[in-house]
Amino acid sequence: MKRFKPMNCPICSEIYFSSPNKYHKDIYEEELNEYLSGEVYCRHCGWIYDLDQFENPNSHDGFNKLSLNEYKKDYEEKAKINPDYDYFKEHKPSLITHRCPICGEYEFKDENSYDICPICGWQDDGCFSGGGANDMSLEEAKEEFKNSRKLNPKHRWYEN
Repeated sequence: MKRFKPMNCPICSEIYFSSPNKYHKDIYEEELNEYLSGEVYCRHCGWIYDLDQFENPNSHDGFNKLSLNEYKKDYEEKAKINPDYDYFKEHKPSLITHRCPICGEYEFKDENSYDICPICGWQDDGCFSGGGANDMSLEEAKEEFKNSRKLNPKHRWYEN
């Protein structure tokens, strides 16, 4: 059975794996599950939190491909080559650009970026039914933008 214990990253000591939020039951369960299913990793060295591997540093049974001791050696070699080595910078996912779902004129640089479209004012929060960062649903916002453009074909939510 998987367990959790707060600790500094045993590879680089750069981050602290803190306790899930005990004051909100829903959040606690979700955060604990993320730790126990191998979804939480050190953004500095890439080690995936695994208490069993921490307690058995030569074990290959766990979330990490290498044992904890092998991972330490591998990280030390990378740090010798590049003292500023940062796992997240090296493995950062590529950005997913996409057009604004309201006006279709602006391109957001990444999925759910929380950027605001300067053309129509839609905030890119991934919530299309209202109740997120935007006051209205996707369909309501499209209708409002369409009406604004009827009144003024050059309408922009934000002018530079």
